[in-house]
Amino acid sequence: MHILRCRPLYWSLSLLVVALMTSSVRVYLTPACAQAREVTAAVVIPVTDATGGRDPMIGAKATDALALALEDSRSYRVISKADLQRELTAQDMTPPLNESMQLRVGQDLQADVVVTATLTKLAPDGSNGAVSVAMDLRAYNIPIRAVLSGAAVQVNTKAIPGFNGDLVPVINEALRQVAEAAVAEMERTRIRHGSIYLVDDQGVITTDLGINDGVGAGTRLLVMRGYWDRSLEQTVMRPLGVIELTGVQVRLSQAKVVSGRTPRIGDRVYVLYSPPSEVKSIQKGHKTTSSLRLLAAGALILGIVATATGNQNITPPVVGALVSQEFPGSTPVIRVNISRNLNPDPEHTHAFLFYRGRSAGFVADATAMGDGTLDGGPLVAIVPDAHLNYYEDTQDRQVGITSDISFDFFSRAGEQETGTLTATYNHAELVAGNTYYYKVRRLVDPWRPILPNPQQEFIAVTFAVDPPDALGNPSPATPPVTYSLPAVQQRPLGSTTVNPQAATFEWMPSRGADQYQVQVYLDRELTQLVTASPTRTAATGQTLLRYTFNDFIFPGDTTMWWVVASRTSGETKPSCKVGGSRTLPWVLSERTSFKTVALPPGPAAAAVEGGRPTGVRGWWRERRTPGR
Repeated sequence: MHILRCRPLYWSLSLLVVALMTSSVRVYLTPACAQAREVTAAVVIPVTDATGGRDPMIGAKATDALALALEDSRSYRVISKADLQRELTAQDMTPPLNESMQLRVGQDLQADVVVTATLTKLAPDGSNGAVSVAMDLRAYNIPIRAVLSGAAVQVNTKAIPGFNGDLVPVINEALRQVAEAAVAEMERTRIRHGSIYLVDDQGVITTDLGINDGVGAGTRLLVMRGYWDRSLEQTVMRPLGVIELTGVQVRLSQAKVVSGRTPRIGDRVYVLYSPPSEVKSIQKGHKTTSSLRLLAAGALILGIVATATGNQNITPPVVGALVSQEFPGSTPVIRVNISRNLNPDPEHTHAFLFYRGRSAGFVADATAMGDGTLDGGPLVAIVPDAHLNYYEDTQDRQVGITSDISFDFFSRAGEQETGTLTATYNHAELVAGNTYYYKVRRLVDPWRPILPNPQQEFIAVTFAVDPPDALGNPSPATPPVTYSLPAVQQRPLGSTTVNPQAATFEWMPSRGADQYQVQVYLDRELTQLVTASPTRTAATGQTLLRYTFNDFIFPGDTTMWWVVASRTSGETKPSCKVGGSRTLPWVLSERTSFKTVALPPGPAAAAVEGGRPTGVRGWWRERRTPGR
């Protein structure tokens, strides 16, 4: 019975256990609005006590305090201590754990992060009850397989008037405070993942992380790239290497490769956590670079007056357009790809404006008159995105679209001013068979030097930019792109059976397309090509097209899928995604299955070995790539 007496040590531990239990209940009994919060499953490895103290319970109490702080943040769900202990016993592991051990434990317990911590200081003052305590916290990210966040904090608790000399409760309170401070600091300094924005021919890497994101010169980033894993049927992220930031701007940064492969545009980057001591060491080596960068920034501001007196020096973007399909049979869009150049860079770009016309010489002016099919005006979209790579124009008709954008810039006198763009415009629907051209303009800081439904009635267009030269010059027109819908299959359909020795396929042509190809696959995902017809050019006015595989024998008693591929000759080839990460240079119809009848006995059947006819004309096309 003496164990139940209210000695401070056991009383404090009891409070911690009760707090952990109630916090767990709180996670599951929160209202629905709180349940929408994204919660991370975390494993808390027992805290390492590096203070040199003799109390064996300090590490355990610090661990409980850390678990409670993570739960109370409402961003984490801590996996139970019992489950962790069973896993450590099964794996014959004893903390502290290295990163490979943390990975195994985290994967087996289905956690998102493994949290480790070291208590580096615990200095209570026996005279007044004040405590100085420090904790070094790390969070190992299981999917990324790296430490992406952490914190190193020190807490000094206040002296207690009339302190009676009992150190247990004040130490427990200090551990609670340092755990909460460490979790709060880790969450405060968490940095979003970014991406590779540009890799030039000199090997200089540009990312979309900058000062606003909390990175600085010397910050190291882990580069990841997605790969399609056919066995898992999903995209898997794999590490490529590490890059280090050499120059940081407000919303961009330049980097060099430290290890691994050179990244490419679109690769993801994750900030690797570095302890504060390492960060200070890195920052010392970059002081000169930072000073030079500040001098350069000042020179740019002073040079604005000289550059502003000449012609507008904003380089128009280079653009191209093609018909793009998300999957076979889906309604295509016209994808306008943008090559932005760095004149100006995205830090001084605020929006992209897209114009559509029926001839290369159309006027890229928001208030220009339409041409019958574009009676809503040539302006079809305003996208407020400094890092835009492409825009997808859809078949939808929209009226009364409004846009209201404001931005800050420096005037000729070097004073900060505010610019605006306000617009009301329409989006005319795409019409199958029509050929379109696109032009793009950017909304940028003015005077900058060169730097790296049912039918609806259109409304009157309004457009105003202040100052006027904040709007860049229009790009040259894209090459022509004819909008076309997928062809419509007629036969065979569904349960229709087909003669494998003379299979005939029929379809209705698509308005605007003049080239067609029949493609036959063994699977619905269109990854295993059986054969493809020659590309056929159709004359205008035909209402039904047909192709018979006279020189090809399909395997008998087999279910296969067929599509009709179409495109417009003389234009940029379209793009349709198939089989996960593959694309084909066609607009594809729906995927339709058919089944061949069994081959009759005789020479033709005897020639079939392992599901493939041998010695029969036409089977050379089995490995042919559609569209070549």
